[in-house]
Amino acid sequence: MSQHHKIQLSIVKKPYDRPIHFKVDGKRFDQERTVKFNVNAKYIVNITVTPPLIIEQLTMMGAKLEVDEMKRTDEEVAVFRAEMVTSGLTKDIKGSRQKFPIQIQFKNTGEMLTNFQCKFYGEHETQHTCWGNPLNHIEYDVHLSEGRFIIEAEHFR
Repeated sequence: MSQHHKIQLSIVKKPYDRPIHFKVDGKRFDQERTVKFNVNAKYIVNITVTPPLIIEQLTMMGAKLEVDEMKRTDEEVAVFRAEMVTSGLTKDIKGSRQKFPIQIQFKNTGEMLTNFQCKFYGEHETQHTCWGNPLNHIEYDVHLSEGRFIIEAEHFR
């Protein structure tokens, strides 16, 4: 029997909890949307899982992040938090994009693999990183099949 879940991924920039932004690139690159980041910056990643599952491991851009469970409400939802630091990454050149791989391993359940397209800007760049649409979260509708979460739908909100 297939298990269906909704997974929401939100990322805010520290220290002021500013939303990150994305822009719609159309068909110019591999994916239609580009999420914008600064290098040498700290971000808070929140993951909400409905119905709840326990995140055992979270890897983003090849880095394993320490995950803390924040809360559960009536056993209907679980919220996790991690800090992501973009130190050591270099800014992308004009006209380039890269993949932002995400791996979420759920305890005793399976894993979800996905990626979105991103661009890294200089550490103090604010004009380009704030242009576009604020990204409140990315919502994934998934179902579990043979130890893997299959993404049925992805929504940028």
